[in-house]
Amino acid sequence: MRLEARRAAAIAVVAAVVAVVVAGAVTLANHDGGKGSSPQGTPSLPPVGSPAPRINGWITAGPSGIKDNGGKTIRLTGVAEGRMNQCKPMVPRDNQAATLQRLGFNTVRLAISWAATEPTPPTRAPDGSWQHHWDAGYLSKVDQAVSVFKDHGIAVILDMHQVRLSSLFERSSGSMPGTGASGCPNVSLPAWVFAGLGSKQQQQAVCDFFTDTRAPQATIAPYEALSTVWQQYARRYANESTVIGADVYNEPYVVDACPTVQRENLARFYGVVGTAIRQVNPKITLIFQDVAYEAYQRAGLQLTTLPALSNIIYSWHFYPTSWKSGMAGLAAHVERARALKVPLWLGEFDAFGAANNNGRRQNPDWQSDLATMMAYCRANNISWALWEYRARGSSLVDLMTGEPKEPLTRYLQSGF
Repeated sequence: MRLEARRAAAIAVVAAVVAVVVAGAVTLANHDGGKGSSPQGTPSLPPVGSPAPRINGWITAGPSGIKDNGGKTIRLTGVAEGRMNQCKPMVPRDNQAATLQRLGFNTVRLAISWAATEPTPPTRAPDGSWQHHWDAGYLSKVDQAVSVFKDHGIAVILDMHQVRLSSLFERSSGSMPGTGASGCPNVSLPAWVFAGLGSKQQQQAVCDFFTDTRAPQATIAPYEALSTVWQQYARRYANESTVIGADVYNEPYVVDACPTVQRENLARFYGVVGTAIRQVNPKITLIFQDVAYEAYQRAGLQLTTLPALSNIIYSWHFYPTSWKSGMAGLAAHVERARALKVPLWLGEFDAFGAANNNGRRQNPDWQSDLATMMAYCRANNISWALWEYRARGSSLVDLMTGEPKEPLTRYLQSGF
């Protein structure tokens, strides 16, 4: 069966399942030929379900899904925490972890910053080996964050986060989104990785990074550099089963300067870094992202195969404005995960704009769409993490009161 035919069949089947599951939570009509739904009428709040199963100990990912250390199939249903990757890193507070526990979430995706971890480049030791200069203060803050979530039974996935690559680069053009991280040298990737490149060479930096090409004045090639910082964290938490996963690289970009760079190199990149992580921490689950949502819209799926490693989760970030506009893309990633024989995790989504604090992208039908998405994820064994707990742009909680947003929280809980 051709890919298009298989995908259409999969969408039709899932749409039928979703209609049954969601019927008690929301009124749906006009199913649009099984390729999505156009909600009509007023959605009713879904009932509060049971909390997500707690994750005690290491997990294992494989063709049949994610298993806990007792062999029970589970899903990761959580929230992202991005404030450790900002100009002034902020350790999550105890009341945040307590809130996540009370609401029933079982995981947090904790963003960490390479630039804050290793602000200066490695140097050669007398024996010829690389000597890395870790920021002990920042590592201590990550330890504190892990401890906060551990105290409340929330499993941690470390996310090597980057937004627009590095503070080295100015506002970009073409296919790179948004602006550079100028003014915040401790955010995203360190500038020394790209030493010798100009502030307007952001696209070239992407091409070089994923082909493992050392920048003109850099001391070390990208794959080895990232592998070493990941080994620092993996070794640090090798005996801490609260830290269950390593989300190796946030949102690989597809750029005009090298449009095939991810399709040709992403699996190799993950193989090198993943192997390095496993050398020091054989139990941690490896999470490999396909390209960012915007890049998928332009270029399609890019991660075509996986390295010869076990215990892998395939990840994607889901930012459509509506369920109807996003369903086909999600179905394609479900199909890709099945072909790769690994589970799928939506490492970020904003609930069709409901988590946004500026209101510019909020879909007026988000409640119906989110109910449908949560049912779809349950039916297809998809894990997820809302972006994010508390940030100016997007949050689970109200920025003024600190209380969980309603009815957003109720709809998320329906997806446990």
